[in-house]
Amino acid sequence: MYLYSLSQSDSSMSVYNRFLSCLILIMLVTCASQAQDTKELRKRSGSNDYGEEEHYFVLKSNKKVWHGSYSKVAPNDVRVEEGQYNQGKRFGLWNFYSDQGVLEQIYDYDKDSLLWMQKSRQDLFEVRVNGKMVEREVDHEPFVIGGKYQILREIYKNLDIKTGKSGTYPYIIDCLVNEKGKVESISLDTKFHHTLDAALLQAAQSVKSTNFIPAKIDGKPVTVIFPLPVLITVRTHQDFRKVEN
Repeated sequence: MYLYSLSQSDSSMSVYNRFLSCLILIMLVTCASQAQDTKELRKRSGSNDYGEEEHYFVLKSNKKVWHGSYSKVAPNDVRVEEGQYNQGKRFGLWNFYSDQGVLEQIYDYDKDSLLWMQKSRQDLFEVRVNGKMVEREVDHEPFVIGGKYQILREIYKNLDIKTGKSGTYPYIIDCLVNEKGKVESISLDTKFHHTLDAALLQAAQSVKSTNFIPAKIDGKPVTVIFPLPVLITVRTHQDFRKVEN
């Protein structure tokens, strides 16, 4: 796997050509999928509060083999993932979005490379240098293929609110991601109520199983504190709704 970052010299026409090529490829594959006799399916997973919906195609001859266009929709009816399957394997260009519908990544599964990634809104990160945390600019923040939504969806699933006052709580989860892409520790940068804080911290432990592409400075992997914004809206004692990038 390697990372390809678009430089400032890359023109908007170059990006447009990539999207145009992807669109043509999708059209060709969709036609080919129909020729191979596929069946269109929709699948909803999770509870009604969370439930993602997937839209995909399978071979009629073997319904376990995904073949054709694919998309995933978040609980707020925003498309967060789209691409193509070929005989059960991802191929070509895939687009990954935030749960607000903002494009975060374009990944090429044929070349196993990240073609484009949304630039971080944060200029400086806490970087471990000689055992101490200091502020530094980084080439890019830690990331996972699929974008932040792939991380946050696990927090959705694991969050168990036993009690708490209704309201909206803008949390920041600090993830210490080392130079190997492993999460060493999880902590809350913001706190609101001890019960809700504890529930979120417990749910956030799922992030430790995530393998990140580590942050880099001058092309070298570094250990950084990666702040993960999480906006939780509580309507009842056991109700949470929305995580926002």
